[in-house]
Amino acid sequence: MALTKSGFDPWQVSYSFEQVDGDYRGKLEIESEMDGRILSDYAQLQGNLKMVELPAGDYRITGWELRRWMTVRRSTVPLNIRFRVYPKKYTYAGELNLDTGNARILEVGSARVSLQVKAGAERDIQHIQRNYPDVDFRHFRIRQMEFRIPAASVQ
Repeated sequence: MALTKSGFDPWQVSYSFEQVDGDYRGKLEIESEMDGRILSDYAQLQGNLKMVELPAGDYRITGWELRRWMTVRRSTVPLNIRFRVYPKKYTYAGELNLDTGNARILEVGSARVSLQVKAGAERDIQHIQRNYPDVDFRHFRIRQMEFRIPAASVQ
């Protein structure tokens, strides 16, 4: 999964996730300095490609969090961005991009933050081939994340 950030303010970005119908929970973080500057894997983007070993099953991204010094901003609506992990396979789930725009989040809060699920497979597969030569592409699946609107946010 690629985790990317767009926008002016430097923030540390993380996403919480959980296994659907299971007990596995975790957090995915964009690698950054303490001041929020992102240690990017990409030349033109702020972000990282995350390779995480997870038990096979269905998962969902449940929320995002921005941290900067002592300040924390979180998603106010629960997320339901789904992806599947297959047994004994490398699974590419796509790109999550958190955009803070040109707003200074410390001043205006988290209302201006938007989240997009993008397709960056071609770019990211090239990155994997270049930087992770041990990945056996005979055991590789591409399964784009699916964004579902949580029932609680529909009126």
